[in-house]
Amino acid sequence: MLDIDYVLTYVNNKEQVWLNTFKEYCLQHDMQDKLDSLIKGSRYLDMGLLPSLIKCIKVNMPWIRKIHIIVSNIEQVPTNIANDEQVHIVTHSDIIPSQYLPTFNSQTIEMFIPFIDGLSEHFIYGNDDMFPIGKLQPSDFFNEDDEY
Repeated sequence: MLDIDYVLTYVNNKEQVWLNTFKEYCLQHDMQDKLDSLIKGSRYLDMGLLPSLIKCIKVNMPWIRKIHIIVSNIEQVPTNIANDEQVHIVTHSDIIPSQYLPTFNSQTIEMFIPFIDGLSEHFIYGNDDMFPIGKLQPSDFFNEDDEY
């Protein structure tokens, strides 16, 4: 049986450290349109569903070894999730070189997923709006050649 991890990216747009960093970045780089989209709620909208997502992964994918949550800063994550032994909180600075930070670009973040400390060779990447709502098996993601 393979060790399989689950990796997801998460943004809490209401968290003050992230919000201040985002506003400052937008103002420094003349990105008023991005700031406007945050204010309108059309980007980075957190609906408070992260605890439900973690529960869905645990219930419907009990074979997942570790859940890695990538966030810009540790304050992004609710305490009850941060204290979960199966959850590994990964900040951008843990995996992304400082010259590329801060970043608000999902492709930049995704490019550095392989640098997560302790990440299994086999992992599933999702984000905070992809819910496993039914029972899943490793064979739904990996073929027999992967020796699951």
